[in-house]
Amino acid sequence: MWLFDSTDPETSRERFVSREYRNVIRIVGFFILGVSLVSFVVTRLLPSAWVPLLIVDTIGLGTAYYFYIILENRPIRLRCPNCDMVILSNTPWVCSVCKEANKNTNDFPFVHRCENEECKTVVKAYLCHHCKEVIYLSEDRDDSNCAYAFVSPEVDPHIERMKELKERKEKKNEVREIARVEEDLARIRKTLRAGKVKPKSTKEVIEADVASTMETEQVEAELEALYKEKFKGAIRTRMLKALKKAVEKRKHEGE
Repeated sequence: MWLFDSTDPETSRERFVSREYRNVIRIVGFFILGVSLVSFVVTRLLPSAWVPLLIVDTIGLGTAYYFYIILENRPIRLRCPNCDMVILSNTPWVCSVCKEANKNTNDFPFVHRCENEECKTVVKAYLCHHCKEVIYLSEDRDDSNCAYAFVSPEVDPHIERMKELKERKEKKNEVREIARVEEDLARIRKTLRAGKVKPKSTKEVIEADVASTMETEQVEAELEALYKEKFKGAIRTRMLKALKKAVEKRKHEGE
């Protein structure tokens, strides 16, 4: 039956949830087909023999139950899009949120959720234990809670990999935020310059020189007030930090 099963990582959670229903439908279908076929043959050979029919039905039920037990805990298969290797959902794994090891993988595989009742994190990504690349388990491609294979606590090579991924993501966010600040700086500077008129007197010339000198500080103050109003928590702290860096960069360029 595995031959026709999907190995798409993004459908793995759906396949795990519906596994029991799909197994029941398959077994019932094969049971009805097999018992009907054998019963037809028996009635042709022995038209009035009800005992053989009863035996056939009993064997059919026993066979169906046997296959149900086998399929009940069959792991979900998914194929890594990076290295093309097959990964089974019964791989012991570690939740990156609570750091708990999940070993009851028949009920709580990484395609489902964390077994820790205080966590219950739904995993959206898995770090392939073959190629060490991220496998996304949902269409939103979120790797913020990326699970990874459980190994002995003494040596866990995945921890460094997870740190590297986190640092890389934070660096990208910082570059993106600095770019946004640079864009805001350029926009405000353009607005300030567009509002200026050609100096017509000594007073206006001096005022223009002062405005030019204080332009960066004025822009910084406006953006700082804007970000404090627009953002909250950690993102506001990062945006203000990025603003400081952009302003310092602008000052150095002007020297």
